[in-house]
Amino acid sequence: MTASHRLLAACLVLGLALVGCAGEKESPIRAMWQPPPGWWQAAARDGGALQRRDGTIYRLDRDAARNLAVARDEIARASGLDFALLIADWDQVNAFADDDRGRQIVVFSTALIRMIGRDQDAVSYVMGHEVAHHKLGHNGETRTDRERATWVASQVIGNIAGMIVPFSGYVVGPAVTGVGRSFTRDEERDADALGLEWATKNGRDPCGAYRLSAALARGGKDPFDLPFLSTHPGHEERMASADALSLRLRGRRCADAPR
Repeated sequence: MTASHRLLAACLVLGLALVGCAGEKESPIRAMWQPPPGWWQAAARDGGALQRRDGTIYRLDRDAARNLAVARDEIARASGLDFALLIADWDQVNAFADDDRGRQIVVFSTALIRMIGRDQDAVSYVMGHEVAHHKLGHNGETRTDRERATWVASQVIGNIAGMIVPFSGYVVGPAVTGVGRSFTRDEERDADALGLEWATKNGRDPCGAYRLSAALARGGKDPFDLPFLSTHPGHEERMASADALSLRLRGRRCADAPR
């Protein structure tokens, strides 16, 4: 069985499993902002305001703004990459790396910022992890091929699900495509290792990664995050890796680390 056939089979299993979740739609990204350097400098002093299309304002507190700006600059220097940092007005706790017309970008959701924005170590870990995907070439041809295969699968499974539960295709199709757009588990592990290396070389505590994974574990899993198809290492694995690194570098476990 070829890789594309295995992926199609996995997508079919996922599509059928998701039919029961068809009534739960993922919150959309309401706005996407790329604040200029001057905005970040001012926001780090006084907090920042970003306007949505409907005229309402998203407010970023100064601690989160400072931590994001500092992490962006530190990881840019460590990686040698000049990437753009964007904020997505999104209720899903998430961050991702992508290419936008040849430009390398890293996006933090507002929900993730609410969770870890005041934790410099956690922000630096996430920033490093996402930039590591760029540095390691994970957004290249392999990902493009994977996306092309799953686009076809998402159309087929979306139609099948729509025949079983009315309108469920609107949920299942995008969810399957999301599996294709994710990175492989080995890519995620490699990005974890390199991102943590950059963060710790900048003096950041590896226990930031531990605290993030612990917070995600406490919050429960996304209904689309099926363990047998998930490409991310588990929360426990990431916590154990961060704990081992803290023990090696600082002589203490993350549970004993001060905040």
